[in-house]
Amino acid sequence: MIELENVRNELHMRRALLVSAIDQAPPNTTLSGLLEQVDAALTRISAGSYGNCEICNQPIEDDRLRTDPLVQSCASHLPPFEQTRVRDEKRLADLYLGSIASTLPQEERSWRVAQDELFGTPVEPPPETATIRVPTSAHKRSLHIRVLDALKAAWRVFENRETEDPNSIAGKAKFSEQYRRARDLQSMLLPKLGFAVAEWETYYHYEPADAVGGDYCDLVAMDGELYFLLGDAVGHGFAASIIASQLHSLFRALLPQEMPLNQLLGRINRIFCECEITDYYATLVCGRASSDGQIELVNAGHLPPLMLRTGQAMPLAATGLPLGLFYTSTYEVTQLRLVRGEMLLAYTDGITEARNSVDMEYGAERLMGLAARSGNCCPEDLVRACVNDITAFGAGTSLIDDRTLMVLRHA
Repeated sequence: MIELENVRNELHMRRALLVSAIDQAPPNTTLSGLLEQVDAALTRISAGSYGNCEICNQPIEDDRLRTDPLVQSCASHLPPFEQTRVRDEKRLADLYLGSIASTLPQEERSWRVAQDELFGTPVEPPPETATIRVPTSAHKRSLHIRVLDALKAAWRVFENRETEDPNSIAGKAKFSEQYRRARDLQSMLLPKLGFAVAEWETYYHYEPADAVGGDYCDLVAMDGELYFLLGDAVGHGFAASIIASQLHSLFRALLPQEMPLNQLLGRINRIFCECEITDYYATLVCGRASSDGQIELVNAGHLPPLMLRTGQAMPLAATGLPLGLFYTSTYEVTQLRLVRGEMLLAYTDGITEARNSVDMEYGAERLMGLAARSGNCCPEDLVRACVNDITAFGAGTSLIDDRTLMVLRHA
């Protein structure tokens, strides 16, 4: 049974994020229309009509409301093709994201969360309208599953679910071992440093605040093009690292479908919503770079990447909302072209929100200035210059958030 007060609070929180996105993004009628839908849902809650189907006036299914709190009709009224799509995306959510919820502490869950366990090796999803074959337990376990298992085991020990005395020598040793295993396995999901393909050079820096982190970066070469992804699951530590690891698995599974980037992000967003975790979101920059310097870029609520050109660092604003915020979110593609020697820099908020010993923030302006001055070097040198500057800035302080930088250069 849906608790209306929980829905109201959740919608107010999401509304605040939406208003912030509207203020920062270029004019976008989709976001404005979404705000109207949120306000209409809040009005229905106040009027006592929330959760009733506008077609048959019967209660809407609880799981449908958890997935999309703005929905106004029962699943049975969807067109057949959309029923198929919803069913397939729910199965993908169960496969790739379902067990996120089972690893989170009870107080961090909202409404009801999915409890399904992942099993077997993820398979390449078929086309949008096809029925998805769920792998059986006989399949060989993938690296992504081993990462998740290690994170879950460490979380259980941390939460005192597997040892009666977490302060005992045995308890500490068990936690330390699971922690180390989770860290080592998550690091194996990172792309190769210095990865280069299709006239593009890359370099990145990944530094979690804890042994495991919630930042996400990936580089994938496919059909002569370079896909690059950098994101940030809300929070850090175990819970965020589970979401980041599962997003990595999901993107790797869907990229071979070669969907347009806006459709890819739209589908990822819907699948993320299907897992029914309402307290966790992820921001993401996703791009596809061609050998001629053409870049297609989608920004799902992430900090603006910087295009480094002629001694300037030009920010590229987000045009979409974070993944998992609203089921019906859509995403726009930004087109840009870099000439040889020009670069693109993406980063997470652990970079710009780093603080020094007098509690001064590093800030986007300082990063932009440094990037502009260093725009003629190679990606590795630029990344190292940024990391060295941030490290010097924060000397004497501890790391409080994950830090990730990624640079691409058209060679």
